Amino acid sequence: MSATGTKKAVFNPLSKAFRTNPYPFYAELQQSLPQQFGGIWVFTRYADVVALLKDGRFNSASVPQITEKKMAEYSLAGQCPEVTQLGLKAIVFTENPDHARLRKLTNPVFNANNVNASVKPIIHEHVKELCDHIVDSPSAEIISALAEPLPYHMMFSWMNLSLDAMPNVIKWTNDVRYFLEPSVLNKTRFLESYSSLLDFRAFFKAEIQKRREVPTNDFIGMLLASKTEDDCLTEDEIIYACIFGFVAGTETTKALLGDATLLLAQNPDQLQLIHEEKVPLLNAANELSRRASALQMTRRRCVEDVSIAGVQVKKGEDLLAVLAAANHDPTVFPEPEKLLLERSNSDQQVAFGYGFHLCLGAHLARLELMAYLGEIQSRKMTLSFEGEPDWIEHSFMLRGLKRFDANVTVGVGV
Repeated sequence: MSATGTKKAVFNPLSKAFRTNPYPFYAELQQSLPQQFGGIWVFTRYADVVALLKDGRFNSASVPQITEKKMAEYSLAGQCPEVTQLGLKAIVFTENPDHARLRKLTNPVFNANNVNASVKPIIHEHVKELCDHIVDSPSAEIISALAEPLPYHMMFSWMNLSLDAMPNVIKWTNDVRYFLEPSVLNKTRFLESYSSLLDFRAFFKAEIQKRREVPTNDFIGMLLASKTEDDCLTEDEIIYACIFGFVAGTETTKALLGDATLLLAQNPDQLQLIHEEKVPLLNAANELSRRASALQMTRRRCVEDVSIAGVQVKKGEDLLAVLAAANHDPTVFPEPEKLLLERSNSDQQVAFGYGFHLCLGAHLARLELMAYLGEIQSRKMTLSFEGEPDWIEHSFMLRGLKRFDANVTVGVGV
């Protein structure tokens, strides 16, 4: 029993049943107040998740602090300063006033108007090219054919990087991503990720130097030029902004694109709405993001004793804001398990976070999904599959497909 006298539901995001379909577990958790599992508070109701994410008494410092604890455990304390810097300089981990400062300097690069002008045409070009390859064959493995290459090609174009570096960048990105979930790190994995972080830093340090010598108007050039009255980004801050452009901007988008394809294949009536242009693509993208919820949860640490959502949280305790559960809260989204592209309030979804830690790349990911939906619409792509979906196992915060073999036809309705 919990402290509130209610029976504890099951919360084990590493179990096969949970990976296969976490939503029945979330629904059970939503029947009671937030509970602790393994010493971590788990928030699943929409109102509670939003309240947690907009409350400044909960911060994101727990992730780098867990990493520091891991380094001490592996007798590496003080030997990996770049990992410590990652926790101090990466915008995803910072809190005010540092977070507000970094946001102010990076917002001009990520704001919707700049992204639309700089990146939207690039996205459509890459999506069209990838879909050309997909429809040339009656079957396609969607993850390797579209979901993974699209966000990488887009970031390479925006940063004006040589495609020769892509294999290395993909490896470095996959390795560094583990620092977002340090609880799953062992010493071998830590050292491999650290080695990749060093290589990633050296790579972007060289790219920054090129733009110091010959200024550009690409992603890196804009970060170099970003200034306020008396402030600018340091080289380390630019390096980590570039690294997290890949770490945060590729894996989540890859999962979203794959999951969206699966959902459309499973719901031909909703795919028909796209074919017949009966639903705005923005609305469709928001509903697919809500239903898929590629980023399942995000972690916070309490900085003082707090009463929230009917429970008492003590200073230093960790919490999980389960974004996917919030997006399936039936009090906000009736019949949450159903994909309803005409749903009127899909824009209230929290798939990209909420509050001042809302993902900087949310607009970018939405544009990529909308461009893909536009190609599905114009080509009248029909998607189907056989067998059971195969979900990734290396993360409990991210939910995405390992692979998705789809049968694709074009030019006909469903």
